[in-house]
Amino acid sequence: MNDSREEMEHFQQIRERHQRLSEMILQGTRFHETVTVRCTDGQEHQVDVHAISDNQIRIAFEEAGVEAKDLQNAKELFDNLKLPQKMKLFASVSAAATDDAKIGDVLLPLQTAPIALKAFELSGFGGPKAASTSSSKASTPPR
Repeated sequence: MNDSREEMEHFQQIRERHQRLSEMILQGTRFHETVTVRCTDGQEHQVDVHAISDNQIRIAFEEAGVEAKDLQNAKELFDNLKLPQKMKLFASVSAAATDDAKIGDVLLPLQTAPIALKAFELSGFGGPKAASTSSSKASTPPR
């Protein structure tokens, strides 16, 4: 009985260390890069974009109606999505990557794309090469 009590205490200590580690990561300085986007005020603005978590990516794909089988190849995934799906996906990812749930409300159409693609790049999803190739297509529309 003494061994099981010690074992329970040991696992409780591990659980507490993991919880503290998660809290430190969440509270610490997060790596980010800046993306320039055009907003509804007609101006360009700098937005800090950070990597998103596995859970945030999963939620974004679910909200956009992307199925698991579609995730086999990131490049094909983006090419095969219909525009409304891309917009939902990019809006969800942009909100998570900027910690601003309403960022889509102040951006001109398709300006969530550069934010989302940078977040995918920083998160290692599809790799920087795939994201940078796609982001050049999703640049600011001509005035």
